[in-house]
Amino acid sequence: MDTGEVCRACEELIADRRALRRDVAARLSTHSTGLAAPAGPGDTRKGMFEALLKQEFTAQEARRAVLRERAAEERAARDAAVAARQAQVEAAAAARREAPCQECGRRMEADVCGICICWKAVEMAAAETGDLVRATWTVPTAPAAREWAADQAAAEVRTEAEQAANRGRAQGATEETSACMAKLAAELTAWERQQSALAPLAQDARADAEATAAFETEMRRTHLHPSTDDARRAARAAAQAARKRAAEHLVAAALADGRERRRETPQSEEPDPYRLGAARVRARMHRPGSSAA
Repeated sequence: MDTGEVCRACEELIADRRALRRDVAARLSTHSTGLAAPAGPGDTRKGMFEALLKQEFTAQEARRAVLRERAAEERAARDAAVAARQAQVEAAAAARREAPCQECGRRMEADVCGICICWKAVEMAAAETGDLVRATWTVPTAPAAREWAADQAAAEVRTEAEQAANRGRAQGATEETSACMAKLAAELTAWERQQSALAPLAQDARADAEATAAFETEMRRTHLHPSTDDARRAARAAAQAARKRAAEHLVAAALADGRERRRETPQSEEPDPYRLGAARVRARMHRPGSSAA
């Protein structure tokens, strides 16, 4: 399409053709053409130039054809490898869909069914709430009381989840929906606990250090404010914001440490029979033909 602008492809093609003509002219001037000597007075230098140019152009096109063929073969090989990998992924996904849930034995479309995913999220929220209580415990000489408080906080999350699931069942919701309601209730309770933990963590020594540093930094910029009082107000605001950020960081660090500890804790090879039994009961509830209505 003629846009009136310089075409980069055409420029490169013209440059290649000019380079070829220069190379042919150089070879002709040194008599290293590889062609037979002129057979008679009718053969001119121009004729030899055109013949050699044609020969070189044909050789270049042959080399390009080989490269194009090789590139096409490589592309076909890559496409075949991608198709084979995709087939493997689809076969594995189909096998997972045919396999039962690893938690409760229910038929599903992933390694764990949706019901068990929600209840596992409840357990995660409960565990993280317990971790947060341990991180904010202020009496280091009472480890037993700390563990009791952590267990009570985790139990509160589980209780909220069970109550939400029971409300869903009472309203005629499916077990999948009830499990989702339990998950949302557990996550909300855990979030509220996290927000409550910000206040004590904001008084932590680490938060104090961050607030002090922010205050001093802002006070060194007094010249940017209309008055000293304005600078102090800005410094107090910066210190308060730094204290809040430090508390949020301490909450996130406590949750991350708890997850790491649970990951490092060796899991028993024998599954918890109570947990498996509860999962199977939840999976059977509201199932067509089940006696639990």
